[in-house]
Amino acid sequence: MNRPTRGLTSSRPESQLILQSALLAATLLTAAHIAAAQAQGPPGVSAHKPSTVCFPPAWDGLVPGVSRDAHARRLYGEGFFTRSGGHGGTRYFLARDNSYTVAVELGVDEILETVTISAGVDLPNGAATSRAASGLLPANPEVYRVHLGFTKDRVRQSLGTPSSESTADHWVYATDYRQTDCFPDAGATFTFANGRLIRMSVFLSD
Repeated sequence: MNRPTRGLTSSRPESQLILQSALLAATLLTAAHIAAAQAQGPPGVSAHKPSTVCFPPAWDGLVPGVSRDAHARRLYGEGFFTRSGGHGGTRYFLARDNSYTVAVELGVDEILETVTISAGVDLPNGAATSRAASGLLPANPEVYRVHLGFTKDRVRQSLGTPSSESTADHWVYATDYRQTDCFPDAGATFTFANGRLIRMSVFLSD
């Protein structure tokens, strides 16, 4: 987490504006927490506990809770839309080489709730790959410097120990704004098969 990467930035000006706004909110929140902690004396917990993430829940140019469906379509094309999933449906985008699929779940007012990146073709039954195909997706997607295909050890090296809600092949990370100086309500999950990462999601925690 030493420098901005595709998981948190985009070359597109509109994407940068949205992400900069989210990062500014995180910075202001962190500053407020640090100031409060200094006024009260040494904190009782570390600023970045294991199983937490300290970034906004963002991927490429999409920020759950901020970005809308129209923004996703401007970035990646129309994709394939279905009313299933989320509160307002799901829009799918498939990498041109079929190496991975992005599923964007929509909520109220078409605001993004969750962004999921899955290895290979992961579309609903009956969906034509040609309709979901997008030549505008990044070549090597990542979330918090974590890439599809990573081993569990490499994910742990990047993010630390997953939370107690995790299972052997489904790891959960989330910020806890009550106990850390991290961005509030961010969540991320990482799913493995045969020891390799096959799916990762970012979302707003409850």
